[in-house]
Amino acid sequence: MIKTPATKASLALRGLHWMMALAIASAWALAFAYEQFVGRFSLQKLLIHAHIVVGLSILVLVPLRYAVHLIRPLPPITPAPPRWQSWLSALVRTALYGLMLATPVLGFIVAQSSGRTIELFGIALPVLVGRDIAFSHAIEAVHENVALALLCLVAAHATVALVHHLIRRDNALRRML
Repeated sequence: MIKTPATKASLALRGLHWMMALAIASAWALAFAYEQFVGRFSLQKLLIHAHIVVGLSILVLVPLRYAVHLIRPLPPITPAPPRWQSWLSALVRTALYGLMLATPVLGFIVAQSSGRTIELFGIALPVLVGRDIAFSHAIEAVHENVALALLCLVAAHATVALVHHLIRRDNALRRML
């Protein structure tokens, strides 16, 4: 029996892709909401805690998503794009993975260096970075800029997926739906 090639990504990869999209959007929304409620400390505390939990979730999901991608790679785009587009796609994917890892790692460093105890499901995570407020502020600026770069790249990724779907009319987007 001849096996027909897959036209969609595996269910695991599609699920992880959309969970990551939701987690990244949630982390951004929580950080944005945090900034809107200056002076409302109990609400800010809740928002920043949720932001940290989502960030830690992203930190766990990224290696899992990458492992699934290695085991069950995406089916090819049909019709095949030009070589330069495939090269650019690989570059953007690498940058996305790097930024998806760097952003929560930097956030973790910010939280710990500010003296915050990070709890996940009521369990305090080990302290890996000592309290240093000046360092925390410096890394926070880096964290915010890396997060902004991630958002810009995610927006570009979504835009290109729509271009593939609406203009090129290939299967690039359908592989993830």
